[in-house]
Amino acid sequence: MSTIRVASPLPRELQEARLIDTEGNNAPLSALLPTEAPSLLVFVRQFACAGCGQRTTELLRHIDPLQSARTKVLLIGCGTPDHAREYSHRFDIGSRPITLLTDPSLRVHAAAGLLHSYWGVLGPMGTAALIKAMLAGHRNAWGHGDFYQLGGTLLLDDQGVVRAHHAERYLGDALPISEVVDLTLAMVSASAPPA
Repeated sequence: MSTIRVASPLPRELQEARLIDTEGNNAPLSALLPTEAPSLLVFVRQFACAGCGQRTTELLRHIDPLQSARTKVLLIGCGTPDHAREYSHRFDIGSRPITLLTDPSLRVHAAAGLLHSYWGVLGPMGTAALIKAMLAGHRNAWGHGDFYQLGGTLLLDDQGVVRAHHAERYLGDALPISEVVDLTLAMVSASAPPA
């Protein structure tokens, strides 16, 4: 497992970790990141969890300001490419400026410092968050990725330096996308040349 440090470049292990798109093509993360533009990596647990659906819905609600800030958005799960394709259709991700990727091996998740935890999913905090997501109307199912993998968030600046990192400790322990948008806009504003 890599150590992710804010204000440092991505560890080589994470840069070299391979991701698969919905068509089954794979590439190292470094080849998927833009040069001279910010990147946001949002890791969902799997492609069937109500909590993941809630997280994706939150991301979709905030996609316009991220796009305005020229931010490349990668949504990463751990199911098969078929699971990712089904998830893409369910949330109409293909029509949005989001790249949906997966890594069933969980190497990218480990390299991103994300937790794999029975207690994080089935403990009281995770269970409460899952019930809350289901009561909000998000569908829950099983078997579209690793059940015990937790999600997280990584924000990179236009030079590939980590500006925010959050590894969920339990299902539902997500960095709010609204905070990520605020961080992104402040980062872009600070790096803009003076008028």
